[in-house]
This record gives sequence, C-alpha cells and structure tokens, in this order.
Amino acid sequence: MDYYSLILVGQLNFYLEMLIPVLILLRKQERRSLFILRLLPVAALAVAFAFMPWVGIGSFGFNYLIVAGVVFLIAWFLFNISPPDALFYTIAAFAVQHGLWDILFMIFEAIGELSQAAAICIYIGMYLVAYALFYLFFPVSDVHQGGIKGRGLQFAVSAFIIAFVYVIASFVPWISSWNILYRLYALVCCVFAVGLQCGLFEHTKLKERNRQLEQEKFVLEELLGREQKQYAITKNTIDLINIKCHDLKHQIAALRTMDEAEREKCLKDVERAVMIYGNIAKTGNETLDVVLTEKSFLCEKYGIRFTYMIDGGSLSFMEPADISSLFGNALDNAIESVVKESERERRVIKLNASSKRNHLTVHIENYCSEAVQFRDGLPVTSKADKNNHGFGVKSMQYIVKKYGGTCAMKQEDCLVCVDIMLPEPSPEGAPGGGKDICPAEI
Repeated sequence: MDYYSLILVGQLNFYLEMLIPVLILLRKQERRSLFILRLLPVAALAVAFAFMPWVGIGSFGFNYLIVAGVVFLIAWFLFNISPPDALFYTIAAFAVQHGLWDILFMIFEAIGELSQAAAICIYIGMYLVAYALFYLFFPVSDVHQGGIKGRGLQFAVSAFIIAFVYVIASFVPWISSWNILYRLYALVCCVFAVGLQCGLFEHTKLKERNRQLEQEKFVLEELLGREQKQYAITKNTIDLINIKCHDLKHQIAALRTMDEAEREKCLKDVERAVMIYGNIAKTGNETLDVVLTEKSFLCEKYGIRFTYMIDGGSLSFMEPADISSLFGNALDNAIESVVKESERERRVIKLNASSKRNHLTVHIENYCSEAVQFRDGLPVTSKADKNNHGFGVKSMQYIVKKYGGTCAMKQEDCLVCVDIMLPEPSPEGAPGGGKDICPAEI
C-alpha cells in the first residue's frame, strides 16, 4: 500500500520534521538578538514550502537536501553558533527526522489498510508524542558543552552513517520486499548517529571525568588536612604571644621602680612590644581569631590596610578546619592580589561576615588592577604551573558546597569581590551563635 499518498508528504512536512528537532537541540544555546523577529521569516518559509509544488529532483531526492540546507541556514540565523556547529545539529536533526519516519512507516505496515484521515491522525499524534519525549528526556548540551568541539570524530562517523542511509533510501521503494528490513536497519543507524553526536556513548570520557573529580577531591582533602595542621601551629604561636603580652604587662609595673632615665627607655621598648596585642583578633570564634590574627600580621608586614567586621558566633555550626581553610584561602588570595599594587592607598582588604535571615553571609573585597579571567565562575590562576595551583579557590568551593551554600566571585572595575552565603542549621540542631560584631582595622 502507498502510505506516502495518505499523508501530506512534501517539502513542508520535511521542513517541519527537520526544523522542530533543530530547535529542540539548540534550545539551550545562545540566541541571536531580535530572536522573535527572526522567527518571522522562518515561519514564512513554512508557508512557501506549503504552496510549493512537489518536484522530485534527481533519483536521490535532492529536494530533501535543499530543504535540509535551508534548515542549516536557519539554525545559524537564529542562534549564536558557528557554521560547523549549525551543520552538527542539522545532521542530528536529519537523523531524528529519518528515524521517526521509519517508525511511522513500520506502524502503518503493522496496521495495514488505513483511511487518509486515520493516517494523518497517526502521523500527527506520533510526531507530537515523539517530540515531547525528545524534549523532556533527551540530554541536550548547553552553550558551554554543545556543538562540534571535541566531537569531530563522532560527527564524521554519524554524518557518514546518515549519508549512507540516505543513499540506500533512494533504492528501497523500487524493491518493496526490503522495506521493513531497511526501516529497521535505518532506525538503528539513526539512533546510533544521534546518540554518537550528542554524547550518549561517551562512557570513557565520563569515567575519565569522574576519575579527575575524585583526584581533585583527594587533593582538596589533603590540603584541608595540611591547613588544619597549620592552624594548630599558628594557634600555639598566638598562645605564646598572649602569654608574652600578659607577662609584659607585669614587667611594666616592675619598671616603675627603676630610675627615670632607665625606666623611660625600657618602658618605650616594652610598650612597642605590647602593641602587638592590638593585632590579636577577638571575634568570639577561636578558630577565626587565629586566622585573622595571622593574616593581620601579614598585612602589617606588607603595608596592607585590613579591616574586618565579624559576627564570630554565627560560625559556630562550621568545623574549625573548614573555618580555617575557607577564610585562610580567601584572605591569602586577597593578600596575594593587593600586594602587587604599587600605590599604597590601593592596598586595602575588607572582610564582613554576619548572620542574616538564617544565613551566614561573607563578603570580601580587595583592589586588583589586573584583569582577572574567570572560568565557570572561578578565577583562573595566573601562575605558570596551572596544574599545581588554583586549589585554594577550589578548596573554598568544596567547603561551600559541603554546607549547601553558594560562592560568587566577580571583578567590577578594579575591585574583586567574593560573596559567600551558607545556610545556618535550625536552632534545634545547632547552638545559637552570639550576635556581637567585632570590628577591627589594621
């Protein structure tokens, strides 16, 4: 039975059967400006194809290739992609169209005799269901991972498969006994081609990516372990400083009994030593005090003005090692950035952390005259050995994700900002933190 004559087979059918899969595949790509207006000539082409008389061009149906070429131009016209990427998605859409047509043909063969109305209803219903399933469940690549980049071999193989299936299709109507076998073969080829292009069979790459993630996690955990040890060492140093300052206070009293000349000289030396106590942070969180004190000493050494306003009690739900790593890495990055500033007045770091609406919010900003490159929301290290650097920022991201928070990093003019938001546990599950804010300036 000639099922082709029962439905509206022509340029319009093929045009829509190609266009809809292209739009579905490209829906996560960047659209060109005036996208809605650009759709008007696309719709006009559908009208033109509807009234265009059906003219077969050559034994291989070159009119189909002409329509496919038009769809290729539409993909490039509507979305901000390169011509190779447009061709990539056009070939995938061609495979989808051909595979769905093979399924429709086999449905007609299984049913047998059909009226034209029934054939049209089956045709429209099957395509609507297929496009809905394709839209909901097919893994479509986004703007960063889509296109032909990195998939050149897969694209070449799938294009060859589709070309071979297309050529064979030109001979099938002449030998009707081969139709079902051909449809099954073509359907398998089309599914394989689409899956190959869109990454359904990239198990090797997924395993490699998972291995890299596991390796990065191991490295980050190693860094956290080392930072915890560094915190213990730094805490001992701060304890010694506190003891020394406490002893110096008593020594000042003893110096009062000396003669005036000797006493004044010694008092000045002692008072200079005691001034170090002003750099000791007192936020209400012992771990944070250690980190801030250490970084304050470092800022003083490099002539950096470091100011902070901290609600230390709001960090009580975090583990000490995480506090040390999160704030330590953030301040290390800021210090490394501002120390490059030649103008002293630009060597400024500001840190604010407080509890707002059951969330811990942390804001850090510093000057940075150099343009910072970002990738996936993270600054790219400027060091030559990129494989062994940049783990500080990744460590911060790891900790933020551990507590279910968010971390945003950006550069506005000459100001680099880091904004962290961590949800605080419910009052039933965590002790209430103090709300005393400790301001300080170095």
